[in-house]
Amino acid sequence: MKIAVDVMGYENDIAEAINACQKLVKKYLELEIILVGNEQEINSKLKNKQRITVVNANSFVSQDDQVMTAMRKKDSSMAIAIDLVVNGKADAVVSAGSTPCYVSMTYNKMGMIKNVSKPAFMPCLPTAYGHPML
Repeated sequence: MKIAVDVMGYENDIAEAINACQKLVKKYLELEIILVGNEQEINSKLKNKQRITVVNANSFVSQDDQVMTAMRKKDSSMAIAIDLVVNGKADAVVSAGSTPCYVSMTYNKMGMIKNVSKPAFMPCLPTAYGHPML
C-alpha cells in the first residue's frame, strides 16, 4: 500500500509527521509513503528514505485558510497529495491540515464512494494483523 501524506499545514513541526511515517514503514514492510510538502525542509528532517519518497509542493493550506482560499491553492501540499490518489500514484491520502479544507478538497477532487451519502472520518486504519493503526 502506498500512502500520500501532506506534512505541511500541521499545528506542530513537520518533523513529528515525518518521524511517524518513518516508524510506520519500519513496522509495516508492505507500506510505502509519499511525503508531500517543502522538499528542502522535509529532506533536512528525513533520517531514512527507505520506502519513502518526497514530492515538492510550493505552498500549503494553513489551519487558518478558508475553504475557498484552499481550493485555489492548486500547488498546495494538500492538493498535490490528493491528486496522487486521484491519478493512481497512491492508494490513500492523509493530512493533518485544516479539516474543513481537507474534506472539501477531497470531495471536490475524488467525489463520493458509490452508495455513500456523506464524507466520514476514519480515526483507525484496520490492518492485516488485527491491530488498528491510529
